[in-house]
Amino acid sequence: MSRKTRQKSTPRKGASLQVRIIGGKWKGRKLNVTGNADLRPTPGRSRETLFNWLRAELIGSRCLDLFAGTGALGLEALSQGAGQVTLVENNPQTCQSLAKIIEALGSNADIRLVQSDAIRFLKQSAEGKPPPAWDIVFLDPPFQRNELIDAAMVLLHENALAGEYIYLEAATAAQINQMAERYACTVYRTTRAGDSHAALLRPHKAC
Repeated sequence: MSRKTRQKSTPRKGASLQVRIIGGKWKGRKLNVTGNADLRPTPGRSRETLFNWLRAELIGSRCLDLFAGTGALGLEALSQGAGQVTLVENNPQTCQSLAKIIEALGSNADIRLVQSDAIRFLKQSAEGKPPPAWDIVFLDPPFQRNELIDAAMVLLHENALAGEYIYLEAATAAQINQMAERYACTVYRTTRAGDSHAALLRPHKAC
């Protein structure tokens, strides 16, 4: 879920946000999601950049959108060829909106929606034997919640939950570099949109 101060107004609790799928089989599809103060979608330009990076890797991949929010990252991945996507979102209203979107997309869409705290979800996933590694993890916690980034990264790293890529959004480029060094990842690509920095990380080993 992308929640960055990108020179735009903060949505009121219960307000409706609309984001648009930018590519793939659902290109142009508009997603209407009930918002709250923390819900700020990743801008279309940033998503276009990200999925250009991932284009060759998406086909058939298993993706985890950990702080799903509008679901823009996970649903974009599925639209552009991912095999399976898990959306994790803690807000009940937002989950209801995502459930309606998933129903409208049809039964052929392989989407798992989980209403849960993201860190609790990772801890429970790590208890699996073996743990369910995802090929691509989208990690975009609420803005300036640095403790969530750190908690998620340590669980991904220690339990081999991310196999190929981690997409990370953070307040500063320095924070991204610190996370990459601390959790044995290479900074593969970087971009910036307003006050938000983003990077595609590659684990040195499954993390």
